[in-house]
Amino acid sequence: METAGYPIAAITESVLVNGAVLAYTDRGSQGVFWHALPVIDFSILFGFGYTLGFGILELTRPAGTPPAANLFGNYRVRFMIFQPSAAARLKDVDTKDYQAVRRLMEAP
Repeated sequence: METAGYPIAAITESVLVNGAVLAYTDRGSQGVFWHALPVIDFSILFGFGYTLGFGILELTRPAGTPPAANLFGNYRVRFMIFQPSAAARLKDVDTKDYQAVRRLMEAP
């Protein structure tokens, strides 16, 4: 498994305990289509994790496949961080649907 961590200050202790972190990739569509991670493309698993202050991208490929020069290549990735006050609203949303989650984040 290859991993890369990215600083995300919004992933706080309160998010780790009572909030939520979701991640989506456009799978190279230049932002047209968004898919919830984890996702499998050509036998390669694209996943994510997180810890205090960091989002982590994970790539797992079949044995013998050469490593990627860039972890996700031309795939864009978006982390969506929900503070505890907003995380409860996720129960009513299909979290695999990026547009629905985005609308929820934009709601007052």
